[in-house]
Parts: sequence; structure tokens; C-alpha cells
Amino acid sequence: MKTYFFKSVIFFCFLSSVSFMFSQNPKLIKQVERDVKEIHEKIKTLHVAHITAELELTESEAQEFWPVYNKMREEDRQIDHEKRDLMREIDRNYSSMTNAQAKSYLEKYKALERREAAAEFSEYHERIIDIVGIKRFFKLKKADYDFRRKMLRKFKSKRDKRTGFINDRIQEHKLEAQKRRDLLMEKRDSLKVVRES
Repeated sequence: MKTYFFKSVIFFCFLSSVSFMFSQNPKLIKQVERDVKEIHEKIKTLHVAHITAELELTESEAQEFWPVYNKMREEDRQIDHEKRDLMREIDRNYSSMTNAQAKSYLEKYKALERREAAAEFSEYHERIIDIVGIKRFFKLKKADYDFRRKMLRKFKSKRDKRTGFINDRIQEHKLEAQKRRDLLMEKRDSLKVVRES
């Protein structure tokens, strides 16, 4: 019990210091946002390469396939965002929620579930089947699933090996800031020498 409390206190202190650092350094926030965006782009590139290789898409098939696939994924992402936003809203209002509000949330949730189920076999799926065929459609589903699992395992192993992405970035930025300060100090010292002579 004491170790749990001790770990909780340490974690809270770490979180407080990280949030303080972020609030004090907007450049750091922007850099982390750029890094996250860069990682998302790399993952997207890896995903495209993985799907293309698994489906053995020809150039003409790829030209037809990717716009349809990307629209389908965007629709899926939109539904996921709406579900996440709804769940956050429910969580924020849970303690003061009335039965009428709960019923309203339930209806919204059911509507999102229906949209999700309909999206699972939407027109996009039919168009993809027309492009790659039924067998390769199932290969696509498996390739998507395998890619997600592979990425989750990769991120989990990186998380286990390192203290975390944010800590590494903070340390890098501290080192960069120190180098800039040292460089400025050298320039200042060299200007002093020039002025004195």
C-alpha cells in the first residue's frame, strides 16, 4: 500500500512538472505537436505500403483503390470522434445527469452504433470489392487488423523500453536550449574581446 502511495506521489509530481514545463514553453508544445503530426504521417505511409504489398495492388488498381479506401477510413474516423466526444460529454455530466438526459445520451449512442454498423458494409466496401475482388477484400480486412496489432506491439515495446516520448522530447529541447545559450555566451564573450581591443 505504501509503495502504491509513493509511486502515486512521484507520478503526480512528474505530471505537475511536465505540465508546468509545457505551460512555460509554448515552443515546446508546438514542437511536440509537430513531432506527433510527423509520427502520424510516418504511420500513414507505413500503412499504405503494408496494404499495397499485402493486396499486391497494380498501379491502376491503386489509383482507384486509395481514394475510395481513404474516404471509407475518414467516415470511420468521424464516427469514432463523435463516439469519443459523446463519451466525454457523458463522463463530464455523469454526476448531475437526470434519467431524461441519460435516455437522450442513450439514443445518441444507439444512433452512432447504427451508423458504425452501416458504415461497416457501406457503398465504399462495395466499390472496394469491385476494384480488388471479394477474396482480396478479406485480405484487406486481415491486413488492416495485422497492421494495427503490429503498431500496437511496436509502441508498447518502445514504451516499455523508454521512459516515454514526452520525456525524451523535453530532454532534447533542454539540450538544444543549453546549446543555444552556450553559443550566445560565446558570441557575447567574443564581442567583449573585440570591443576591448
